[in-house]
Amino acid sequence: MVHFRLHFSPGRTMTSLTNRAESAAQALRQAVLTSCTPYVPYRTGELFRSGAVTDTGVIWTADHARKCYYAKRPFSRSVHPLAQAGWFEAAKAADLALWCETAARAVTKNEV
Repeated sequence: MVHFRLHFSPGRTMTSLTNRAESAAQALRQAVLTSCTPYVPYRTGELFRSGAVTDTGVIWTADHARKCYYAKRPFSRSVHPLAQAGWFEAAKAADLALWCETAARAVTKNEV
C-alpha cells in the first residue's frame, strides 16, 4: 500500500494565477502600443508621444487624440506612411496574432 500526503494552497495558487494574468496583460498592453505606432498620425509628434500604457489599457492623452482617431479626413503620411484614423483597429487587423502570442508567452514565462 502506498501512502502520500498532498498539500494544496489555494492562496498561493491564486497569487500565482493573478501574477501571471497581470504579466500577460502588461505584455499585451505594451505590444498594442508598439503595434499602433506606425498607424498614429504624426504632424508635430505630440499625438505620437502622448501614447502610454496604463494599468487598464493604452491611451493617447493629447488634446486632439479623440478628434484624430475618429477623423474622416486623410492624414499626412510623410513621417508614418501607414498613418490613419482608427489606428488601434488598423494595428489589431495587422498584429492580433502577435498580440495573442505575446500574452501567451508572458503567461508561460511566469509558470511556477
